Amino acid sequence: MKKFLFTIVCLLGFFANSFAYDFTAVCESGQTLYYNILSENEKKVELTYAEYFNAGYYQWYTYYYEVTAPSGDLVIPEKVQYNGEDYTVVNIGDNAFNACNLSSVIFPNSIISIGDGAFASDTHVSLIGELHLPDYLQTIGSRAFEWNTALTAVYIPNSVRSIGSWSFYTCVGLNYLYLGSGVEEISFEAFSNCTGLDSITIDRATPPICQYSSFRYVPKGIPVYVPCNTIELYQNTEFWNEFTNFVEDCTLFTDEYSIDDITVSCYPNPVTDYLRIEGVYHAKVQVFNAIGQLVKETKENVIDLSTQEAGTYILKLITPSGVVTKQIIKN
Repeated sequence: MKKFLFTIVCLLGFFANSFAYDFTAVCESGQTLYYNILSENEKKVELTYAEYFNAGYYQWYTYYYEVTAPSGDLVIPEKVQYNGEDYTVVNIGDNAFNACNLSSVIFPNSIISIGDGAFASDTHVSLIGELHLPDYLQTIGSRAFEWNTALTAVYIPNSVRSIGSWSFYTCVGLNYLYLGSGVEEISFEAFSNCTGLDSITIDRATPPICQYSSFRYVPKGIPVYVPCNTIELYQNTEFWNEFTNFVEDCTLFTDEYSIDDITVSCYPNPVTDYLRIEGVYHAKVQVFNAIGQLVKETKENVIDLSTQEAGTYILKLITPSGVVTKQIIKN
């Protein structure tokens, strides 16, 4: 009897792990995608995988259930509807597209995190061509894009702070790498075995922290483009000093940004309780009262102003591309 109960418990645990998603939706590029709800109040979701996943072997176990893994050209939506309500897609979860035969992916700028193994390839011939990561992305997880041997160029935006270990391991077709101005740390083996790299651009005056193996087996004589007057700094920084061909590019590392092409809306305005912001994501949001006092600070796109007194407020949105200010009326 005990053995029978133990078996039932194990099976229940297995099936609980098998369906690791809250709902599904078909995206504009035609694939069925799987979502976990991160916050009901803030209406945020992350992308996940469909079925039981063996993380040790990076394989989809499609023979358990009649499920088709996403493939081809993928367009990830910024918003997805569930039960009549819109949710913002903010994360790509661990292993979400691991071993899927994707040829390209277009990201919305709402994405701030790409999880461990999210786009790792077991076929070694997955994502093809250039990879442009979303403008407000902050972290790239371990093994996120490893073994994507057909990638030719990777552009890391200014918003990214850290690049995880093995994140682009053995992307041997990679020719060009752009590192944005916000990259502070590159973990071990991040670009190891990217033997096809023939140039790197670093849009940052302060060299990112590297590990001894961050660029293992990358040719060290390739041109590495850095901002003006920073060559000596890179030459004297551990692990960067293994590269021998630094080139000054005075178009790099500028603090002047333009956000004229960004349309930001704040509603309702006047507001009674919750103010919603659209057009930018993951900005630092500051609210000042009429005499210039900071009364609220957050990184959320829904702000609770219900406890503030009636009057005029200034909303300041600080983004990687610049600063937006808006006048808000509180009823």
